Amino acid sequence: MSPSWEETAEKVTQQAIEAAEEGRWGRVDLCYQERAELFRAKTVSLSLGRRLHVLDRRVHDRLRMAMMTAQHLLVEVASKRRLIERFDSEPQSAVSPDGSRRISYRL
Repeated sequence: MSPSWEETAEKVTQQAIEAAEEGRWGRVDLCYQERAELFRAKTVSLSLGRRLHVLDRRVHDRLRMAMMTAQHLLVEVASKRRLIERFDSEPQSAVSPDGSRRISYRL
């Protein structure tokens, strides 16, 4: 016996959760496209809507976490870039050619 369209919708949503947990956002998108196809010309019961809403929250939470992580990394990269640019604009230093540990600055 094949699963009902409602069971398939829940299964596809669960697959979206798993893909979100793995960071496979393209797969998440495909799961939701597949689910949307199931909903065409179908009436979603209140109980199914509630179950799917709970599952969708899990995907949403993963997405928010990924976005916050990406934002944090972008801020960190920008900070490091500014630091590197600051060092690039300061006078260059070089170790003394005679091998001593003296440092000279070129202006």
